[in-house]
Amino acid sequence: MRPTIKIIFLSLLLLLGLGKLHAQTIGAGEVSSIEAKAKQIEQNKIRIAQYKQQLISLDSAYKAKLQTLNIELQQLIKERDAIIDDMKKGAKCSQCGKYKSEFEKKGEDFVKHLGDVKGYAIPATTPELEATRQKYNERIALKRVQIQNYQKSENPALAKQKQITDTELANQKLCTEITAHSKSYDTRVFEEAKNKNNQWAQNLLTYVSPQLIAEDKVAIYKDHAQKFQDEYDHKTDSIKQAVKEKVEEEKKNKSSQVLANDVEIVTLKRDLENYLSGINPKLNTLKTEKIKVDLMLKKPGIKDSVKQVLQIQLTDLVKEITVIEKDILNNKQITKNKVTALEGKNAMLKKIIWDLTVNLPKLEEAELNTIKPYYTKVIADAQNGAVKSAADLLTAKATYKSKIIEFENSQRAYAQVMDKEVNRMLTAAQSVSCSIYNEVRGKSNANWNEQLNCVQNVAASAKASTYNVFNAYCTKEFSQGSGLSAYKSFINNLSPEDKAVVKKISNLNWFESLN
Repeated sequence: MRPTIKIIFLSLLLLLGLGKLHAQTIGAGEVSSIEAKAKQIEQNKIRIAQYKQQLISLDSAYKAKLQTLNIELQQLIKERDAIIDDMKKGAKCSQCGKYKSEFEKKGEDFVKHLGDVKGYAIPATTPELEATRQKYNERIALKRVQIQNYQKSENPALAKQKQITDTELANQKLCTEITAHSKSYDTRVFEEAKNKNNQWAQNLLTYVSPQLIAEDKVAIYKDHAQKFQDEYDHKTDSIKQAVKEKVEEEKKNKSSQVLANDVEIVTLKRDLENYLSGINPKLNTLKTEKIKVDLMLKKPGIKDSVKQVLQIQLTDLVKEITVIEKDILNNKQITKNKVTALEGKNAMLKKIIWDLTVNLPKLEEAELNTIKPYYTKVIADAQNGAVKSAADLLTAKATYKSKIIEFENSQRAYAQVMDKEVNRMLTAAQSVSCSIYNEVRGKSNANWNEQLNCVQNVAASAKASTYNVFNAYCTKEFSQGSGLSAYKSFINNLSPEDKAVVKKISNLNWFESLN
């Protein structure tokens, strides 16, 4: 079954059920009493008419004046009913405060007057209605006394007139009792209506709580996600800085080794040069002497003894030269080997320094991977929580809207019962020209609208809003009912940090009223 069809179906069932549930109000007994007393007044009126028929022989002047007084009485009653009706219907000028019937008495158009003064029609308050009704009742009563006094003094058929008077007084008393019953009806039924309205409003509030909770959860999850992100960003900066410092320290150590090796290479080369500068003169001297000996051996006619001596001398020079040259070669090779080894180390150290520079991002990433999985998960969990809570919020709002329809139907059904009972009272009272209170329907609807507005105000303004949730028409005591208990429990179980988040996105006066 589709959601819309389901809501309509449930609403129909609710209306059918309410027909039985609200068969009558608590004031049904008052309605029956009014109908019974109106019937008695009708019977009295028949008797009065019979009595009056017996007074036809009265002087025409007496009858004319009596008729005039009675017409004035009826005009007062009519004028009272018309003004009261105007007051109830809102036919009062907002600018001058005069009623529609007053303009009609003067032959003026009320609507045109409103346009001329740029005013609008407004309803009267209950105190104004009561004051007006009381004023006219006093004037009507005064007129009736005037008629009675006239009848007593002027009517020759005093006894018959007394019967008429007594019966009329009885009817007046019955009218007063009818009015009292209607007032009692208004009071009792309005109290019953208020109790029902409050019960429905608190019940409806239970469907507002899930909305408020979902909204708060969205904010809390978003706050968690942001805090985890900030924490991760802070740790990322710290880790990158630590890796960078470690790499720089390593590069510094390697550079120091390169520098030390360069110094050692310079020292080796300098030592070789010093060695060669010391040995080369001796080698050159020996080579010069060898050349001289070779030249002497090549001279013709050299004696064998001298030649033998020179040959021995030459052999010694060659040996000494060979030893020195071999030593020089050996020193050069040793120095070369050492320099080559040091240069190889430096090349390797410089590569390490280059690799450290180039691979810094990779080293940072490797270190970040020790914390990244955790933060990726908790941030994703918080974001998913916010998404789910947003979906829950939409569901809660849809349910809340369907419940508004349900409780509005409840109020409508209850108002229909009141209409039937009030119409019975009106029919009975109007047939005998008695005044009755007829405000309960309007007051009940106004009270329900006020209660409903309170609920809707909570739903719309409990979160960040410039409008106060509670005011003169919707006091914060409204929040002390049972409707928001689930939300209060949710708030009370939050951590101080999460509660601070909720308070930040909530209407200040609203949040404080929950405590």
